[in-house]
Amino acid sequence: MTLATALATGPAPQPQLAELAVHRAMEQAGVGRANGVLLFLSPHFTSLADASVRAAARASRCLQIMGGFAHGLFTAHDWALDRPAAAAMILADQAGLGPVDAAASLIHIGGAAHLPTPLQHKPRFGLFHPSAPTWYQGRLGADAQAQCGFRGLSTCCELSSGLELLSPDLQVSGVAERELLSLGGTPAALSLLRALPPALRQPDNLPLHLVCLLRPDPGLDTATALARGAFTPLSLLLDHPDQSLSLSDTVQPGETLAWAIRLPKGAERDMGAALTRLRARQPGRPAAGLMLSCLGRGPYFYGGEDRDLAVWRDHFPGVPLLGAYGSGQIAPVGSGCRQWHNAVVTVTFHEES
Repeated sequence: MTLATALATGPAPQPQLAELAVHRAMEQAGVGRANGVLLFLSPHFTSLADASVRAAARASRCLQIMGGFAHGLFTAHDWALDRPAAAAMILADQAGLGPVDAAASLIHIGGAAHLPTPLQHKPRFGLFHPSAPTWYQGRLGADAQAQCGFRGLSTCCELSSGLELLSPDLQVSGVAERELLSLGGTPAALSLLRALPPALRQPDNLPLHLVCLLRPDPGLDTATALARGAFTPLSLLLDHPDQSLSLSDTVQPGETLAWAIRLPKGAERDMGAALTRLRARQPGRPAAGLMLSCLGRGPYFYGGEDRDLAVWRDHFPGVPLLGAYGSGQIAPVGSGCRQWHNAVVTVTFHEES
C-alpha cells in the first residue's frame, strides 16, 4: 500500500500544475502508475478544471481522479493561499478509490451544503466550497458534488472545533423568534460580556465573530457535548441596544446553552487533543493523512502561520498529508454526520486489515 502527496504552485493557473503535483507525488511514492488520485485545485482554475483533471489523469495513468476546488491548499511541508495551486494525493499498490455502495467510509466534496439523504447513514468526511464543478472518475460532474469510497484502506477521523467553554450551562429565560433576550435571567449581551475574558470585555465592541452559543445534543451537558462533538454552534449575528442578540437559529425558553469562544491558543490546544485522540483510536503510523480545514482557521486565523498544520507535524512527523481550506466541513459524529464551520476534520489512512 502506497500513498504520497505533493503541492505545486505557480504565477498563473495552468493544467501543467496539476500534472506537476501528480508527478511529484508519484516520484515520492516510487510508482509509475496510480490506482486513484485525490486532486484539489485553487479557484484560479475555474475555467481550466477539465484540462487540469485530464492532465492529472495522463500523469497518473489513471482515470480515478476525484476532487474539487478549495480556497487554499497545503501538504505537510507547505501551504498556498491567494496563488494558483494544485495538490494531489496518489493511491497505489493495494490502495485506491472505490464505489460508494461498497465503501465503509466516504469522502464528499462539493458546493451544496447538504448531505445526500440515501447515504447519510454511512460515515463520511468532506469539504464544502462554493465553486463548481467537482470531478470524479476523471470527469467533471453534472452537479456541484462528488463522493467516493476507498479500497484497501481503513480510515479514522477526528474533529477539532477549536471552541472552549466560557460559561456553565445557562437556561434561556427570554426569547422572541431568533432574538435572544436573556439567559439565566440576565440580558443576553450582558451575559456574554460577563463570560468573556477580561481583554475582550468591551460593551461597545462585542467579538461576535469569535463567540457562539453551544447547544448540546439531547441528554448531554455542554461540557460533555463539546468533548464528543455532539453539539450545534449557534452563531451571533447582531447585538442590539436593548442588549438582545440575533442568533443564526431559533431557541426555546428553558433550553440549555453555554457561551463558547474560538481563539488561536485554545484552538491549537483543541487540535492537539483531537490528534491525540486520533492516535489513540488507531495506533501505529498511518500511511497518510487528509486535513479538511476552514478558511476561518489556518494562516488567516493564526496570524500568518497554520498552527493546526504544525500540530500535525508534531504528532505525525514524516507522514504525507493532503490539505484543503474550504467554506465548511463534514465529520461523522456518533451514528450520523453533520456540517461544521471554522473546524478542522483530520483523517488518517491505514492499511485495511
